[in-house]
Amino acid sequence: VSPPADNTYIVGENLEFTVNWTENVNVTGTPRIQLTIGATTRYATYVSGTGTNAHIFRYTVQVGDSDTNGIASASPIDLNSGTLKNGVGTDAILTFSVPDTSGVLVDGVAPSITSITPPANSTYVYGDNMDFVVNWDENVVVTGSPRLALDIGGRTKYATYLSGTGTGAIALALKHMRPSWTIDAVDASSAALAVAAANADRLQLPVRLLQGRWFAPVQARYDCIVSNPPYVAEADPHLSALAHEPMSALTAGPDGLDDIRHIVAAAPEYLLPGGHLLLEHGHDQGPAVQALLAAAGFDTLAARHDLAGHWRCTAGRWHGAPT
Repeated sequence: VSPPADNTYIVGENLEFTVNWTENVNVTGTPRIQLTIGATTRYATYVSGTGTNAHIFRYTVQVGDSDTNGIASASPIDLNSGTLKNGVGTDAILTFSVPDTSGVLVDGVAPSITSITPPANSTYVYGDNMDFVVNWDENVVVTGSPRLALDIGGRTKYATYLSGTGTGAIALALKHMRPSWTIDAVDASSAALAVAAANADRLQLPVRLLQGRWFAPVQARYDCIVSNPPYVAEADPHLSALAHEPMSALTAGPDGLDDIRHIVAAAPEYLLPGGHLLLEHGHDQGPAVQALLAAAGFDTLAARHDLAGHWRCTAGRWHGAPT
């Protein structure tokens, strides 16, 4: 049995298995191959090839299908009230060697918005930008010009998409809002950095892109460090709805704070005196993050809330001398 090519398949795409026989086989009905996608049983059903020695079985990815570790198939073929016989009527042997499908991934879960960060409270005049940051539960690729409807004094206006496809948008949004700033953007993923580089070039927003984990590629000190690290606890019940994302992008230890602890501990080495550290975190982690910052010597602690009123960002100022 030849499986689908290694790839990530989305809603509407086909997973096709080719069953190769030792002789020509005639088909009646709709025999099928059992698949496991995530924890769900699906079936690749016979579609073509009767009278030949190669039959195509197909499953079309549905909304909600998700498997980040590779789908699985099961032997034997299920006749499903059909038949598989050779030219003289002998039943075909239905068992087969299960192929390796560890690289056949499925993402049929639509991304959803986790929060929208509005512009800072202020009075905006002609020519000022009002930037809204839309945060998703996974990387999202954008085409065209999606927009948010705004009500400004009873008139409908629109905030139009600017940047961020495939990334968290932080570096490019900051560069757009503060063109005079020098910004370094760090990511462990080369694919994410490639998308960020394309965005920066398209938008003419010069930022320096560094590949590595947290501060590993950094050789400078900064006035401000901003991070949205993984912060979900390993046993969080909501993880089942986020199966399309790699766990390394979501979880950070038993309480979700391992990466934040690392950043808080290491940041003083990379902050100038008076510099700020800003961290995104879970809605119930604000007090714990604030305590970590205080224990590490940060002061002037501040909290930011999302549109639902949840405490989602904590900041602190480093007054210490360079370490």
